[in-house]
Amino acid sequence: AYLDTVSDSKKYYWRVGTMDNTVESQNAPTYSNAVTLTPKGVYTEPPTLTSSPVALDVSTRKSKISWSTSREADSKIAYGTKSGEYFEVEAYSSEKKTDHLIELTNLSPSTLYYYVAKWTDEDGNTGTSEELSFRTLEAPRVREVSVTNISISSALIKYTARGANSVKIYFGKSTDFGGVKEVPTSPVEAPYTSQLTGLDDGTKYIYKINSLDQDGNEYQGTVLDFTTLPRPRLFDINFSQIRGTAQPSVLVSWNSNTETSTVVSYYEASNPSVVKDETN
Repeated sequence: AYLDTVSDSKKYYWRVGTMDNTVESQNAPTYSNAVTLTPKGVYTEPPTLTSSPVALDVSTRKSKISWSTSREADSKIAYGTKSGEYFEVEAYSSEKKTDHLIELTNLSPSTLYYYVAKWTDEDGNTGTSEELSFRTLEAPRVREVSVTNISISSALIKYTARGANSVKIYFGKSTDFGGVKEVPTSPVEAPYTSQLTGLDDGTKYIYKINSLDQDGNEYQGTVLDFTTLPRPRLFDINFSQIRGTAQPSVLVSWNSNTETSTVVSYYEASNPSVVKDETN
């Protein structure tokens, strides 16, 4: 047996030659077939950090942790909401690499998370970073909601959105809603106006405005209501002659189910093409 020590872990070839004491044999040894393998040493220390862990693309419910090591290793992140206390389940990737990236999901908005990065090489050596932290973004919200310009078939919804990529206005005659209107918004706080159309007159509508973050997560808004105006109807219409006036006069009176302006149009029976209007 022969122990060969090599400096690098790469592919090598070996063969064994034999010879006797004759000059011919010493000048032309007899060789065996060549064998090849890649020798691998055993490391006793974990790979070192070449770039420290950093939180990237932090949103309301997600974050990515990136770091690099001097040799290939797997990737793990232990994290939690208290310093030094981490969740039982770690985020993990078994793929061996030097550039590590782990995505954390199902986080809570506006929450400070503590984490450490871990990596284990092929020889079972595990390295651990120092404890670091990041805070998730605030959940998007909608405030200052009001309804104006209510008519018999439409209404204007005014509101201010903050941190939302879009909002969804749910509306209907019950809490089952049935109608929805999606409006793109800017993450920067700003006021918005949305019109609901095709409504029924004299009807109570239930509505809410949900906000959506950049990842499409939806946050529930407050359930509110408004009532459309009733369609104007006239009843108790009366005509009565006014006596004691210089010219013949008729008083027209009526009631309506809502405040209205009214136009009374009239003409002589013998001349219907000439219409006169009186506005109330």
